[in-house]
Amino acid sequence: MRQSCCIKIADFPMKCEEMRDSSLRDTPYVIIRDGRITHISASAAKAGVDFKMSGDLVKTVYPSVRVLPYDSELYSSIHTDFLDVYADCSPAVEPVKEGEVFIDLTGVRDEAAEIKGLVDKVRTRSRVPGIYMAICSSTSKLVSRIGANLVAIYAGAAGFQKRFGRHIRDASDDFVFVKVKDELKADFIKGLPVQYLWSADRADIDKLYRLGVKRIYDIRRIPISVLATQIGDSAYRIYELSYGIDSTPVYPCYPEMELCERRVFGRGISEIECLISVLDDMLEALIKRLADTNMTTSGLALEVHWIDSGKREMTSLTKKLKHHTASQSYIRNALRQAVSEIVAGNGFAGSTHLSSDTDSPREWEIEEICIRFKGIKSPDLAKVDLFDDLERRERKQRLQKAMLSIERRFGVDKIELAGKLACSRHDQLRAVLDMF
Repeated sequence: MRQSCCIKIADFPMKCEEMRDSSLRDTPYVIIRDGRITHISASAAKAGVDFKMSGDLVKTVYPSVRVLPYDSELYSSIHTDFLDVYADCSPAVEPVKEGEVFIDLTGVRDEAAEIKGLVDKVRTRSRVPGIYMAICSSTSKLVSRIGANLVAIYAGAAGFQKRFGRHIRDASDDFVFVKVKDELKADFIKGLPVQYLWSADRADIDKLYRLGVKRIYDIRRIPISVLATQIGDSAYRIYELSYGIDSTPVYPCYPEMELCERRVFGRGISEIECLISVLDDMLEALIKRLADTNMTTSGLALEVHWIDSGKREMTSLTKKLKHHTASQSYIRNALRQAVSEIVAGNGFAGSTHLSSDTDSPREWEIEEICIRFKGIKSPDLAKVDLFDDLERRERKQRLQKAMLSIERRFGVDKIELAGKLACSRHDQLRAVLDMF
C-alpha cells in the first residue's frame, strides 16, 4: 500500500511575515484575506481579537494591532524553497497550499530517520526562522492530512500527549512526527466533524449536515443503502472515508521534480576505485526509491566537491538519457560516463596528479558527492521503447507492459488473431505491429 505523508508548517504565512519584518515577533498583528481574518498572532489574540471580527473593527477597537494583507506571492515564493528540500527526500511531492504538502514515503524502511533527516535539511536551508513542522504518515491520504493539521493546531496545548501520544514516533521543539497505523485509522477520525473529510465533495458534506449528520461516526451508523438514496452514488466514497479508507496516491506535480542522494566524507576520498564503489551504493539506493514509487528518470547530474592542494573546488556534469527509464544498468552506464569525463577533465589519476605549472604532485581529496535524477515522472506505457540495451529481465517486463498497452488499444480479439501467426508472446507483438 502507498504510504502518504503530510507535512504542515504551523502558521506559515505568519512565519513568512515575521521573516520579512522581524519587529512583528513583538507586535500584535492579524493577516486579512478577502476581508476576513485568516491568522491572528498570539499577542493579538491575547488582546481580544478573534476570527469573527472584520478588519475595520480591529483597526477601530484595537489600534495597536497591525492589519496585514495576505501576500500570496511572498508565501508561494518561500514555499518553493521548502519544496526543493522535500524533493531531495522523495520523488513524489504534491503541494497542497502554502506551507502544506504531501510526500510519498512508500518503501522507506525507517520513516522516523527519513523525517529526521528532512527536518535537519529544513533547519539548514530554510530562510524562515522558528517554524514548527507537523508531520503525519498513513496509508490513507485523508488521515495523513487530518493528522498533520490536528497536530499543528494542538501542538503544545494541554492534553496533546494524551490525544496523540500513542501515534508519536519522534518529536522535538520544532517538529513532531506521528504515524497512524492501519488498525487505528477509523478510531483516529471518528469523533471529528464531517467537514474534516476534506477530499469529499463539499456539496455532499453540506447534504450530510442538513440531514443532521455532524460527526464522522454518525455516517457509520446509517445503512449505506439509505445514505445512497439521500446523496447518490458518492455515498459509497463517503462511507469509505468515514473509516479512513483513502488509497489516493501522492501525485508528483512539483515542477522541478528530481531525486537526490548525497554523501559527505569527513576524511575525504583520494582513490577513484573508492569513488566508484560509493557511487554504485548511492545509485542502488536511488534506483530502489524509483522502483518503490513506480517512477522513471530522463537524466542525471553528478556533482563532485573536492580539495585540490588546499583549495576547495566543485564540478558538475549532467547526462540526458535517451528515454525515461528505471533500469539500473542503463543509468549506471550513463553515470560511469559522467565519472570518466569528470576524471579526465580534472586530472584525477590516483592519490596525486601533477601540476601543469610546477610538475610537482598535487594532492586532492573528494569531500562530497551528489547524484541527482532529473525529469522524474510515471512511466508512459504507450511509449515503451522495446529495443534498448536493458537487461534481459527488464526488457521482458517492458515487453509485457507494451502488450498490455496494445491490448487496451486494439482489443484482445485482434491480438489473438495475430497470435495465430506466432508461437510466442514476443512474436505476437511483432505480428500486431506488422498488422497495424
